[in-house]
Amino acid sequence: YVFTVDQAFVTIGNTVEFPLFLTGGRVVVPFTISTGAILGDTLSISDPLTIDVFETKEDAFWLGFELNGFNAGAYAFNGQTNTGGGPDIVDQFGGYVGYRWKNDNISLDTRFDAISSVFDSTNLAIAFPEALTANYAPGISAHARFGMGGFLLITEYDTALRSTRFSQVVGFTADGSPITRLVSKKPQAWMIEPSYTTEILGKKTWVALDYSQTNGLAGRFPE
Repeated sequence: YVFTVDQAFVTIGNTVEFPLFLTGGRVVVPFTISTGAILGDTLSISDPLTIDVFETKEDAFWLGFELNGFNAGAYAFNGQTNTGGGPDIVDQFGGYVGYRWKNDNISLDTRFDAISSVFDSTNLAIAFPEALTANYAPGISAHARFGMGGFLLITEYDTALRSTRFSQVVGFTADGSPITRLVSKKPQAWMIEPSYTTEILGKKTWVALDYSQTNGLAGRFPE
Protein backbone atom coordinates (compact mmCIF):
# COMPACT_ATOMS: atom_id res chain seq x y z
CA TYR A 1 0.00 0.00 0.00
CA VAL A 2 1.09 3.57 -0.70
CA PHE A 3 -0.14 6.39 1.51
CA THR A 4 0.03 10.00 0.31
CA VAL A 5 -0.26 12.87 2.78
CA ASP A 6 -2.32 15.71 1.29
CA GLN A 7 -1.85 18.23 4.10
CA ALA A 8 -0.51 17.81 7.64
CA PHE A 9 0.88 20.73 9.61
CA VAL A 10 1.22 22.33 13.04
CA THR A 11 0.65 26.02 13.75
CA ILE A 12 2.09 27.63 16.85
CA GLY A 13 0.48 30.92 17.76
CA ASN A 14 -2.78 32.78 18.31
CA THR A 15 -2.97 36.02 16.34
CA VAL A 16 -5.85 37.28 18.51
CA GLU A 17 -3.38 37.42 21.41
CA PHE A 18 -0.05 37.91 19.59
CA PRO A 19 0.56 38.88 15.94
CA LEU A 20 3.23 36.27 15.08
CA PHE A 21 2.67 32.60 14.25
CA LEU A 22 4.78 29.72 12.94
CA THR A 23 3.51 26.89 10.74
CA GLY A 24 5.46 23.80 9.77
CA GLY A 25 4.46 20.75 7.75
CA ARG A 26 2.93 19.86 4.40
CA VAL A 27 0.87 22.88 3.33
CA VAL A 28 -0.38 24.78 0.31
CA VAL A 29 2.10 27.66 0.44
CA PRO A 30 0.60 31.17 0.31
CA PHE A 31 1.07 31.75 -3.41
CA THR A 32 -2.17 32.35 -5.38
CA ILE A 33 -5.67 32.44 -3.93
CA SER A 34 -5.64 28.71 -3.12
CA THR A 35 -5.62 27.49 0.48
CA GLY A 36 -6.07 23.83 -0.44
CA ALA A 37 -9.74 23.89 0.58
CA ILE A 38 -11.94 21.64 -1.54
CA LEU A 39 -14.69 24.27 -1.51
CA GLY A 40 -14.15 27.74 -0.19
CA ASP A 41 -11.45 29.47 -2.21
CA THR A 42 -14.09 30.10 -4.87
CA LEU A 43 -17.81 29.29 -5.06
CA SER A 44 -17.73 27.68 -8.50
CA ILE A 45 -17.82 23.88 -8.69
CA SER A 46 -14.44 23.50 -10.42
CA ASP A 47 -11.19 25.31 -9.62
CA PRO A 48 -10.17 28.21 -11.87
CA LEU A 49 -7.11 27.75 -14.06
CA THR A 50 -5.06 29.95 -11.72
CA ILE A 51 -5.32 27.23 -9.05
CA ASP A 52 -4.89 24.38 -11.55
CA VAL A 53 -1.64 25.89 -12.81
CA PHE A 54 -0.03 27.53 -9.78
CA GLU A 55 -1.21 25.80 -6.56
CA THR A 56 1.98 24.71 -4.76
CA LYS A 57 1.86 22.06 -2.03
CA GLU A 58 5.16 21.55 -0.21
CA ASP A 59 6.80 20.64 3.09
CA ALA A 60 7.48 24.16 4.33
CA PHE A 61 8.27 26.37 7.30
CA TRP A 62 6.14 29.52 7.36
CA LEU A 63 6.47 32.55 9.65
CA GLY A 64 3.47 34.87 9.54
CA PHE A 65 2.19 38.14 10.99
CA GLU A 66 -1.38 39.45 11.41
CA LEU A 67 -2.40 42.71 13.09
CA ASN A 68 -5.33 45.10 12.54
CA GLY A 69 -6.13 43.62 9.14
CA PHE A 70 -2.57 43.69 7.85
CA ASN A 71 -0.90 40.34 7.19
CA ALA A 72 2.50 39.33 5.93
CA GLY A 73 4.69 36.26 5.93
CA ALA A 74 7.67 34.40 4.54
CA TYR A 75 8.30 30.71 3.98
CA ALA A 76 10.99 28.31 2.78
CA PHE A 77 10.82 24.80 1.32
CA ASN A 78 12.82 22.19 -0.57
CA GLY A 79 10.91 21.94 -3.81
CA GLN A 80 11.09 19.61 -6.79
CA THR A 81 13.01 22.12 -8.91
CA ASN A 82 16.77 21.83 -8.65
CA THR A 83 18.77 23.90 -11.13
CA GLY A 84 21.38 21.81 -12.87
CA GLY A 85 20.62 18.80 -10.67
CA GLY A 86 23.01 20.00 -7.93
CA PRO A 87 22.71 19.43 -4.16
CA ASP A 88 19.13 18.87 -2.99
CA ILE A 89 18.78 21.64 -0.41
CA VAL A 90 16.17 24.03 0.95
CA ASP A 91 16.65 26.91 -1.49
CA GLN A 92 13.10 27.82 -2.56
CA PHE A 93 11.25 30.55 -0.74
CA GLY A 94 8.39 33.01 -0.95
CA GLY A 95 6.50 35.73 0.85
CA TYR A 96 3.34 37.82 0.86
CA VAL A 97 1.75 41.04 2.13
CA GLY A 98 -1.99 41.66 2.39
CA TYR A 99 -4.84 43.50 4.01
CA ARG A 100 -8.30 42.41 5.23
CA TRP A 101 -11.18 44.69 6.22
CA LYS A 102 -14.83 43.99 7.01
CA ASN A 103 -17.90 45.71 8.43
CA ASP A 104 -21.55 44.66 8.58
CA ASN A 105 -22.08 44.91 4.81
CA ILE A 106 -18.74 45.28 3.01
CA SER A 107 -15.59 43.13 3.03
CA LEU A 108 -12.23 43.37 1.32
CA ASP A 109 -9.40 40.82 1.30
CA THR A 110 -6.42 41.54 -0.95
CA ARG A 111 -2.90 40.08 -1.09
CA PHE A 112 0.28 40.21 -3.14
CA ASP A 113 2.47 37.06 -3.24
CA ALA A 114 5.91 36.16 -4.56
CA ILE A 115 7.68 32.82 -4.99
CA SER A 116 11.17 31.91 -6.17
CA SER A 117 10.20 28.96 -8.40
CA VAL A 118 6.79 28.66 -10.08
CA PHE A 119 7.60 25.25 -11.59
CA ASP A 120 7.38 23.79 -8.08
CA SER A 121 3.60 24.01 -8.41
CA THR A 122 1.99 20.58 -8.27
CA ASN A 123 0.68 20.55 -11.83
CA LEU A 124 3.44 22.53 -13.57
CA ALA A 125 5.97 20.00 -12.23
CA ILE A 126 3.88 17.18 -13.73
CA ALA A 127 3.28 18.96 -17.05
CA PHE A 128 6.89 20.08 -17.57
CA PRO A 129 9.23 17.63 -15.77
CA GLU A 130 12.08 18.79 -18.00
CA ALA A 131 11.86 22.26 -16.38
CA LEU A 132 12.69 20.90 -12.91
CA THR A 133 16.44 21.16 -13.58
CA ALA A 134 16.27 24.44 -15.54
CA ASN A 135 16.92 27.88 -14.07
CA TYR A 136 14.37 28.90 -11.45
CA ALA A 137 11.50 31.08 -12.66
CA PRO A 138 10.30 33.46 -9.91
CA GLY A 139 6.64 34.45 -9.94
CA ILE A 140 4.15 36.91 -8.51
CA SER A 141 0.44 36.69 -7.73
CA ALA A 142 -2.12 39.41 -6.99
CA HIS A 143 -5.63 38.54 -5.87
CA ALA A 144 -8.59 40.17 -4.15
CA ARG A 145 -12.07 39.45 -2.83
CA PHE A 146 -14.66 42.21 -2.56
CA GLY A 147 -18.02 41.55 -0.96
CA MET A 148 -21.12 43.71 -0.54
CA GLY A 149 -24.20 42.12 0.98
CA GLY A 150 -24.74 38.86 -0.87
CA PHE A 151 -22.51 39.84 -3.79
CA LEU A 152 -18.89 38.67 -3.98
CA LEU A 153 -16.28 39.40 -6.64
CA ILE A 154 -13.02 37.38 -6.73
CA THR A 155 -10.18 38.15 -9.14
CA GLU A 156 -6.59 36.97 -9.51
CA TYR A 157 -3.57 37.30 -11.79
CA ASP A 158 -0.50 35.02 -11.59
CA THR A 159 2.64 35.08 -13.72
CA ALA A 160 6.24 33.97 -13.89
CA LEU A 161 8.57 36.96 -14.06
CA ARG A 162 10.74 35.50 -16.79
CA SER A 163 10.72 32.71 -19.33
CA THR A 164 12.39 29.38 -18.61
CA ARG A 165 14.23 27.55 -21.42
CA PHE A 166 14.58 23.78 -21.37
CA SER A 167 14.67 20.78 -23.70
CA GLN A 168 11.26 19.14 -23.97
CA VAL A 169 10.53 15.64 -25.24
CA VAL A 170 8.18 15.95 -28.23
CA GLY A 171 8.29 12.40 -29.59
CA PHE A 172 10.34 9.26 -30.09
CA THR A 173 12.25 7.70 -32.97
CA ALA A 174 11.54 4.21 -34.31
CA ASP A 175 14.13 2.74 -31.94
CA GLY A 176 12.60 4.50 -28.92
CA SER A 177 15.10 7.33 -28.60
CA PRO A 178 13.53 10.62 -27.42
CA ILE A 179 13.17 13.56 -29.79
CA THR A 180 13.66 16.86 -28.00
CA ARG A 181 13.39 20.54 -28.84
CA LEU A 182 14.36 23.67 -26.95
CA VAL A 183 11.27 25.51 -25.66
CA SER A 184 10.68 28.65 -23.62
CA LYS A 185 7.80 28.84 -21.14
CA LYS A 186 6.47 31.76 -19.10
CA PRO A 187 3.37 30.47 -17.23
CA GLN A 188 0.56 32.99 -16.79
CA ALA A 189 -3.08 32.73 -15.68
CA TRP A 190 -5.90 34.97 -14.52
CA MET A 191 -9.46 34.55 -13.29
CA ILE A 192 -12.57 36.49 -12.32
CA GLU A 193 -15.64 35.20 -10.49
CA PRO A 194 -18.79 37.17 -9.58
CA SER A 195 -21.27 35.41 -7.32
CA TYR A 196 -24.39 36.01 -5.27
CA THR A 197 -25.44 34.20 -2.09
CA THR A 198 -28.91 34.28 -0.56
CA GLU A 199 -31.35 32.10 1.34
CA ILE A 200 -34.12 30.22 -0.45
CA LEU A 201 -36.61 28.14 1.54
CA GLY A 202 -34.34 28.35 4.55
CA LYS A 203 -31.32 27.00 2.65
CA LYS A 204 -28.10 28.84 1.78
CA THR A 205 -28.09 29.17 -2.02
CA TRP A 206 -25.55 30.71 -4.34
CA VAL A 207 -24.97 31.37 -8.03
CA ALA A 208 -21.40 31.81 -9.31
CA LEU A 209 -19.86 32.36 -12.73
CA ASP A 210 -16.14 31.75 -13.10
CA TYR A 211 -13.97 32.66 -16.11
CA SER A 212 -10.24 31.91 -16.20
CA GLN A 213 -7.54 31.84 -18.84
CA THR A 214 -3.90 30.77 -19.26
CA ASN A 215 -1.18 32.04 -21.56
CA GLY A 216 1.82 30.20 -22.97
CA LEU A 217 0.77 26.76 -21.72
CA ALA A 218 -1.28 25.45 -24.63
CA GLY A 219 -0.94 21.71 -25.10
CA ARG A 220 -0.47 21.02 -21.37
CA PHE A 221 -3.23 23.19 -19.84
CA PRO A 222 -6.50 24.53 -21.28
CA GLU A 223 -6.18 28.03 -22.68
